[in-house]
Amino acid sequence: MVKDNVHSIHCGHGRPPDSPQRVRHSSSLDGPHSVEFQPMKKFDRRTFIRGGCALIGTSFIESDLVAQAGHYQEIPLGERPRQSPSVGLLNPSDLVPLSFIIDDSTCLVNMGHFCMPQFERAFPGRPDYSKPWWDWPREIPDDFVREFADWSEANGVQGKYSIVPNPACVGWLDRGLPGWSHQALQESLKLVRGRLTRNWDIHPEMITHTRVIDLKTGRPYDEVNLHTMENSHPGHVMSVDYMASYISYALQILKNVDLPCEGFTTPGGFGNRVKAELSLGGFQALRAVFSTRIPHYFKYLELDTESSTQPRVEHASGLEGPDPGCIVNVIGGHRRLVRRLGWRLSRTSGRIRQSFRLSRWNKR
Repeated sequence: MVKDNVHSIHCGHGRPPDSPQRVRHSSSLDGPHSVEFQPMKKFDRRTFIRGGCALIGTSFIESDLVAQAGHYQEIPLGERPRQSPSVGLLNPSDLVPLSFIIDDSTCLVNMGHFCMPQFERAFPGRPDYSKPWWDWPREIPDDFVREFADWSEANGVQGKYSIVPNPACVGWLDRGLPGWSHQALQESLKLVRGRLTRNWDIHPEMITHTRVIDLKTGRPYDEVNLHTMENSHPGHVMSVDYMASYISYALQILKNVDLPCEGFTTPGGFGNRVKAELSLGGFQALRAVFSTRIPHYFKYLELDTESSTQPRVEHASGLEGPDPGCIVNVIGGHRRLVRRLGWRLSRTSGRIRQSFRLSRWNKR
């Protein structure tokens, strides 16, 4: 994948609790409420492997993910099926599929405007966060998203689109966004459900993309520092159960507004200190909340241009039984990898951006 800030191009075990898990979710708009995660759905081995081959047979390419891909080696791969040396996997038509990846997005809220002062407080003195955010628009209008959906459908562009459930702590998508009417939020969610889900996988990029939420209270922690920001959370080793609960919290909010998810995206360095727990917790969360057959996640970037960016199947288990499971780590590649692949991919990225700019200009 070749990532350019918000817009990117990607080319490219444990068992759940025996009983449903309940997590408190408090809202300043509508009081505390509860979400219930059902036990994970079982899948037969044939269905599991059929879907797994579809994912494994895809290659991906990207740039600014903060966790270097070489650091994922500590994550257990799990079981591996018996394979014949005479069988191999080829990309469709021997081509590398491309997808367009949208990060840091949500409904209505301009994340840059609301995130920047929070990052500046947590990371004082960093020039990257000393920007005139007060001059930036507070809203990404639905007209722009609708126009983008029109353009992507016309050009056959597909990919991943993040929906942050509580964007920069402004409000909860399943409760309300202060500063926007209930009708405006519902229309924005309807736009995502009706247009974007045709060609785009929806991911949460954790709960807020800024402050860490205390799962017991549903509120951000009082202290504001490096480790209470999702981009660098958690600051110490946490259990698989905790990581699963945190990811489930984000997923459940999107499920409450009828947005389907088969994966998640980490904001910045989220989970860097608990890579194995993040991977396994993500598997458990997606199975529990959405009954996802083969979950996946975006986090790592491969800086070595000679290394493969083939997706990595992790925590595979139960391959010989009635309920196999795994999660797929979708690895990105650096811009240097684009140069090695040749000018065509680089020009494709430019043409996509130029095509969208021209289509918007011609409608003015």
